[in-house]
Amino acid sequence: MAFLRCPQCAVKCGTHYIPYEVLRLLKMGFRRLEHAESRSLLKKYLTETMVEQMKFLKTSNRVNLYDCITCGLENFDCEIGVFACDAESYFVFWPIFFPVLQEIHGFSPTDVHPKSCWQPVEDVLNLEDKDKYIKLTRVRVTRNFKGYPFCPQMSVKQFEEIEQLIKMLLELMTGDLDGTYEHIGEITDKRIRELKKKQFYFDNKDKYFEPSGVYRNWPHGRGIFHNPTENFLVWINPHDHLKVISLEYGGNLRKAYQRTMKAMRKLSRDLSFIFSERMGYVTTCPSDMGTGMKISMHILLPKLSEYEELLYDKADDLGITVKKICQKEGLYEIFNRKRLGVTEIEIARTMQNAAMELINSEQMMIDFTL
Repeated sequence: MAFLRCPQCAVKCGTHYIPYEVLRLLKMGFRRLEHAESRSLLKKYLTETMVEQMKFLKTSNRVNLYDCITCGLENFDCEIGVFACDAESYFVFWPIFFPVLQEIHGFSPTDVHPKSCWQPVEDVLNLEDKDKYIKLTRVRVTRNFKGYPFCPQMSVKQFEEIEQLIKMLLELMTGDLDGTYEHIGEITDKRIRELKKKQFYFDNKDKYFEPSGVYRNWPHGRGIFHNPTENFLVWINPHDHLKVISLEYGGNLRKAYQRTMKAMRKLSRDLSFIFSERMGYVTTCPSDMGTGMKISMHILLPKLSEYEELLYDKADDLGITVKKICQKEGLYEIFNRKRLGVTEIEIARTMQNAAMELINSEQMMIDFTL
């Protein structure tokens, strides 16, 4: 295959070469995106000048621009359209990543992510008295390990090394963190259906993630750990190296938050995560950068659902995202939009305040119609 070389290759990024076919696909993909009806952040921010500026660049893991934006070039209906294939991607391809980070998190090029802070836990509320509205509360944290590329660039050996390392640490967990590990490749079809029904299972069929290569060498090194009460989960190598999930059926945010904090403290003693002093924990998806924390709730809002435009406007004001859940009329998932430039405790406060505000609005509308 023919290769092209940037005239300043040795100065910019060592002796890196880009295959002609990759450059051709990049050019064609950009032209299609230019004329496509897409609301993705890639479409909004990627320019021809940027493509020309970055097309010859590579990270030390040989990740190029096309690797990072393939998902957005192939799926015009995606929201973001750009993924980091390794930690260096954010800095080598900063002209596209930084505007996306600023759009999602309000994080400017001069901002610095604050130090991790989970305390005071007493500020996190137990909203069990709102169980009439809050049906599920989930706290999820994403991490990647130092010394390894991200999933799109990993070998079978690297996937399995990470799997064995996390398995070993999880076997030492006690109390409500003690549980059982199931390797994705060994789970029966019946068990898969059970796990999917509970939303505990991850597969390799997400059309937005697939083009970025996160499902490389599937199902090597992938697995699910869960405790007997099924309110604590760990996903190994789904898109990032590690996802720690704690959930409560109902509104007990404090309990889910505390369990996640306890698990992360234990894991952090023996694991080194990829961390940037300026941008926090580094993740595959720009939406998870910083804390890597997503707090979500399934909340029932039948009256507000009759005025969805008002609901979405209110969500914007509260700094959260709202998505309709098809299982039941008036049921929505709400979650924090901002994960970079904030602390863990600030995210918890944002979500509990947003939930209370939406519930109060729902109650007011019910009272008004009586």
